[in-house]
Amino acid sequence: MTAVKLEKSGEEENGKSTECDYDSNCTRLYSLLQNSEWDYAVLRINAFPSESWTWVKRMENGKIRWRMLPIHAAIIYKAPKNVVHALYVVFCGYLSLFVDSNFCFT
Repeated sequence: MTAVKLEKSGEEENGKSTECDYDSNCTRLYSLLQNSEWDYAVLRINAFPSESWTWVKRMENGKIRWRMLPIHAAIIYKAPKNVVHALYVVFCGYLSLFVDSNFCFT
């Protein structure tokens, strides 16, 4: 495991979904997931939960090639259950800001 800085990256929008470009300002959380740095990803999720609801997009010829949330990346990169669960818990907390009922199960 390599050392990873946990300072703020990208934009932290209190309670707002944000978006970043994969090639120019990708979140550290997405990079950790992509590099299978699972333990550091969980630390990052807990330290900077807003990165869990930050959309990462990749552009090609001026059009969006793909766009995904970290939960999508975790599934694509076959993250272990504890990483997916950490994303789920944080993301459900984010969703509860907008929904009147509790529909996430922990």
